[in-house]
Order: sequence, then structure tokens, then C-alpha cells
Amino acid sequence: MFYALIESHLRSTRGVTGLEEYFNVQFNVYKDTGTGIARKRRSTETSQVPRAGPGYQEIVERRMRLLENYEGRYFFKVLTQQLTARDLFALADRYTLIFVERRNLFEQFLSWCISIETKVWYADSEVPAPAPMSLQPPKSAAADFGFHIREYAALKQVLRPRHVIVYEDFLERLDPAGLLLSLGLGNVSQPDQLRWTLRQNPADKLTLFREPGRVVSLYRQSALQSLFPVRPYDIAPR
Repeated sequence: MFYALIESHLRSTRGVTGLEEYFNVQFNVYKDTGTGIARKRRSTETSQVPRAGPGYQEIVERRMRLLENYEGRYFFKVLTQQLTARDLFALADRYTLIFVERRNLFEQFLSWCISIETKVWYADSEVPAPAPMSLQPPKSAAADFGFHIREYAALKQVLRPRHVIVYEDFLERLDPAGLLLSLGLGNVSQPDQLRWTLRQNPADKLTLFREPGRVVSLYRQSALQSLFPVRPYDIAPR
């Protein structure tokens, strides 16, 4: 949602182009056209490159150098697990960082589980939505998700970003023009031309899981429960 909103505004007002998840080497391939950076989604060439391996870091460093060749022309999204701390700090020295987070970690956990199970990470994917009661996340789901949350929190504490978007706060106001202004991106002359992404998952995500009570238990038995407590899910009898 926020990536599409900010990207559409930057493109129309400053000529800045979005590169999506620029450092997601599993899904995106980029090349230097001689006049800019071109993107192709869903790579098969790099999908098997392990994140911790030397091949992965070589791709990251190549993309970092490519950004330097076209300084100031691109806007992109980064997940903490896609880069080393050194690379993230290097980006922080050259770019304005906008952190995006959810207060409701349980809803975020459900979205993450759905993406893990369906392999769908983009709202504009052509893959059909999962059927109700069709998903079963692994036992490690809460621990794996919690690791990423702790990594994000640690990075936020060190970098102390000026701009932090909280998803729930934005939904309360639904003021995209005001959000862009608060981020220092200027006024919006034509708010109706701002681009939004569609909701990727249904409002009641638990209906997609085969055992919703088990999903809730995975969350409640992890460290996530202390960060955002949830009550046990009351499953209606069939």
C-alpha cells in the first residue's frame, strides 16, 4: 500500500522511479540499460541463490554499485532480512529512510503465514486466492516471524529514523495527502491520481487456515505474545 502511494507521488512530482524490492534477488532481476535501471520480476535465474552465500552478496554489491551510477533517480523497498547491517547502514547514509510497521503483530503474522504457504508476496499477483481452510503453517512460523520482528526493532533503535508509518494509524485517518506531506514529500495537487494497491488477503485471515486454533497457539506460545497479546481463538462448532 505505502510503497505504491509514495512511488506514484514521487514519479509524478520528481520523476523518481520505483524499483519495488530492489534487493530481493529471489524474485527480481535488474540490468543497467545505459540510461537507467530496468527491472524484471520473478527471476528463475537467482531463485536458488542462498541469502547467506557468496553468490547472494555479490548480487547485492552489484546492485549497490548500480544505484550509485543513478543517484537520486530511484525509490525502492527493503526488508531487513535482505541485507547485512553494513549494507543497510550504507543505504541510510545516502537515502531518506521511511520505516513501515504494524502495531497489530498478530494480523501481520497471519499475512506472513499466508504468503509463506502460498508463495505469493505481491498484491498484484495473478495466482488465485487460497481456499478457506486450506493452509497449514509450519511449527517454526512464529519463531521465524519473530526473528524478523526483532531484527527490524534492533535496526530501528540504531538508525532512529525520522519517518515511521504505522499501518493502523493511517487507516484511522485515511489521509494519503497528509501522510505524504508529513514525510516531507510536498503537497499533493491531484489526490485522486495517487495509486494504491489492493488488499492482498481477506479481512478474516484465520478462515484460510485448516486449524485456526493451532495458528493462534503458535503465536501465543512465542515471544510475539508479549509484544502484542491476543486471546485464544474461539472456534465455532460445525
